[in-house]
Amino acid sequence: MQTVSQFLDHRGYNRGMRHGLKRGLKRGLKQGLEQGLEQGLEQGLRAALQRVLSRRFKRLPAAVKEKVEAGDAERLQKWLDASIDGKPLKVIFASN
Repeated sequence: MQTVSQFLDHRGYNRGMRHGLKRGLKRGLKQGLEQGLEQGLEQGLRAALQRVLSRRFKRLPAAVKEKVEAGDAERLQKWLDASIDGKPLKVIFASN
């Protein structure tokens, strides 16, 4: 048989666990959503850049394809802007 103190301690523990789990799930979902949005943005930028580059330059060197595949959202945006601005391929990827 439990004492009142043990019962209350157990209830408090269970409440704390539920609260912790809820907070953990919320944080995990938020983090997962942010990562998914970032990945989606990168995929969209990558697809747009590949389309613009292939339309402008027809065949792309393997090194350019590799850079595009490895690029993060910031770089992809920079390269896409430079490509749309009509910069030569060597200039687009010169510093990256």
